[in-house]
Amino acid sequence: MINTHEQERAFSKNQGIDNQIDFIRANFGASKADYVRHKNIGGRSNEKGNSYEIFFAISRIATLVPQVFENNLEVYVSNQIPCFVDDLIIEIPEKKSRENYQLKSSEKLSWDGGRHPLFKDFEDQHELNKKQEITCSKIILIVSNHDLHQTMLTKKPEILNGFCDVVLFINYENLASFLDADLDFQNAISQLCPDENPSRELLEGVANLILAAWVSSSTKNCISLKELILRTRNIYPTLIRQWGLIPEIRPLTQKILNSIAGFNYTIVRGFLSWNYYELQFGRLPYDCCDQRFIKFQDTIEQKQPTTFDDLEVWLL
Repeated sequence: MINTHEQERAFSKNQGIDNQIDFIRANFGASKADYVRHKNIGGRSNEKGNSYEIFFAISRIATLVPQVFENNLEVYVSNQIPCFVDDLIIEIPEKKSRENYQLKSSEKLSWDGGRHPLFKDFEDQHELNKKQEITCSKIILIVSNHDLHQTMLTKKPEILNGFCDVVLFINYENLASFLDADLDFQNAISQLCPDENPSRELLEGVANLILAAWVSSSTKNCISLKELILRTRNIYPTLIRQWGLIPEIRPLTQKILNSIAGFNYTIVRGFLSWNYYELQFGRLPYDCCDQRFIKFQDTIEQKQPTTFDDLEVWLL
């Protein structure tokens, strides 16, 4: 359970844009507060349509969602809020953990070039995290070019050691090619599907659903992953799996289903999946936590079908 103090410390609970700028001004001075404000305004104006940042965000979201439900964690995802490193921010208040990501899809980059050197942004962000009571702070540079990845790793300033990493993330042309080429992303999406061995069509459908949920969220500057997924499941209940304690099928319903020749069923990721003589396959269009599943059992016990032909109408 997250205590009140941790909830208040999370970006999702206490840090409006003006409050965050005021905090930076008080701790880093007026010039850096102005720099962060201008950086934030520019980032928000350039964000729309940036597929590189969007694809990276949904890859992290897909990876984190099972942890959210299996471990009952509150995880908040933010983008373009006022920070020194602000492209994507992932915070777990209960663990006092924050990851700040800077994404660069260009082929040229350095740690110390320009009026505001990248290494200084990373250093200041780590200091900001500490001042906001973050005990596990990670500042991560994401680049799309293999050679640049090696260069930025090799030339990383020593002052960033211990909290900074450089990660390669390829800039894919579209979601389909991303899903085809990145096996980690493919596996993360498969963990969200209601089937253990999802079809390509289902994988792409779930990936598009997560993308749409992220892009269209009205509170995208800072969202709870749990709320995002639950809201999405309410709209598309057949595409996202169920987590947690799944109600058992009532004994009488089991007895009736077990008596039908050739009919087999199992509960997979919260859904009742079935087959008939391994020739026909299907899945109920709602999970076992849905009120419709109770009505399904009521109907089976009332009608007591004895053949698959009798049962089939209730499986649709």
